[in-house]
Amino acid sequence: TMAEKQATDMRESLSIAKQSVDLAREEFISTHRPRLIVRRVSIEIAKGKGVPDLLGVQFIVANIGDTRGTIVKMSLNIWFPDSSQNLPAIPPYGESIFPATVLESGESAPITHVHSAADMLIRFQRLEQSVGFASVDGGNNTAPAFLFIGFITYEDKLKRKLRTAFCRSYNFSTKRFDPIPHPDYEYRD
Repeated sequence: TMAEKQATDMRESLSIAKQSVDLAREEFISTHRPRLIVRRVSIEIAKGKGVPDLLGVQFIVANIGDTRGTIVKMSLNIWFPDSSQNLPAIPPYGESIFPATVLESGESAPITHVHSAADMLIRFQRLEQSVGFASVDGGNNTAPAFLFIGFITYEDKLKRKLRTAFCRSYNFSTKRFDPIPHPDYEYRD
């Protein structure tokens, strides 16, 4: 009948309209998605009563995107590689920390990662004292390396997973962490 055909056409039109709205919503979220970055990385020495001081790194995770991001996993490590060691090929770098942290657009979260090995602080202090003796040979700086490396996996509102990875090298002269410009270790999805 005519009424059944009109009802069927109406259902089809509503279905197409819903698909269009869903597609537009997904496109909007993709365009205006969260973008988490790591900034302001600095040395942190954790002092405790009755326990040895520990070496840590303090940093900010900032959402510079347009929508909310939820951290699903964060894996990081501080590391003193020697000249025979390469960057690790496959993360994770450590146990996952700070899951379910939500960052709205424009929000930042200060985070401190403390290494549990007591000798890390001693090694850092020795390197810091010896840096004045580091030489430059053929354009290659032979100064000791101290790295802060990791990644953050986070979700947008559609539960799509994104990743920010970072690899920062501590500059003993400037006392700052500088990004290592390597696309496998310093990137944002």
